[in-house]
Amino acid sequence: MKAALVVLIPLALPFLWVGVIVPLVARVLGVPMKTGLWRYDRKNRHLTNSQYMWAVGVFGFGGGMFLMNLTSRYVDWRLWGYEWHHPSAIRVILELAWALGAGLSFGLLTVHHRKSPE
Repeated sequence: MKAALVVLIPLALPFLWVGVIVPLVARVLGVPMKTGLWRYDRKNRHLTNSQYMWAVGVFGFGGGMFLMNLTSRYVDWRLWGYEWHHPSAIRVILELAWALGAGLSFGLLTVHHRKSPE
């Protein structure tokens, strides 16, 4: 059972993050994103390039990567007792900075390959 949790929780969380949570939070912040994962690239073509870069790249991709890594490390630490996965404050801050930087890179690299209303 523990092995299934270690695999399923970190894998399910990014899909929930990208498909439901990011679009809902983006709507609250004024970015009109649509929910769901099916045809994700085509459903949000109405976003401007900057909206796409920040909402999909930094918040969606970077935030999802951060949550997946943090959850995976936390589950490893709590269930398996791996002490090197202990979520210390500096490790969480560095992980967040790395993930948001990767999300910014993802947003910058993919925003030029789409057609937007700008």
